[in-house]
Amino acid sequence: MTTTIYTKTYNFKPVKRGDTFKGITISIDRDISEWAIRMWIVNNNALTNPVKKISIGNGITILDAPNGSFKIDPFTADMPAAVYQYDIEFTDQDNVKRTWLEGTFTVLNDRTK
Repeated sequence: MTTTIYTKTYNFKPVKRGDTFKGITISIDRDISEWAIRMWIVNNNALTNPVKKISIGNGITILDAPNGSFKIDPFTADMPAAVYQYDIEFTDQDNVKRTWLEGTFTVLNDRTK
């Protein structure tokens, strides 16, 4: 039996509260033409209450679906300073869900208000 490990860890660079997260382009080795993609950023103490929810058309842009390329669009890091957890979940055309990417999203305190 062969086991395939899908989930990879990537910790985003810290961003100051109120600053713009510049976005990132991500590619996976699958055709994502008919897939749903969503990302939640959550506090460890409130896993069911995300501080940020994004999905295709609402913070995720597909760049090259046949080659698995998409972008997490820029957004303002307007949540309180903390080390958050995130994951990116993919749902394929057969409704099979997989988390392929997870890690931390750190928001640092800023001085300028």
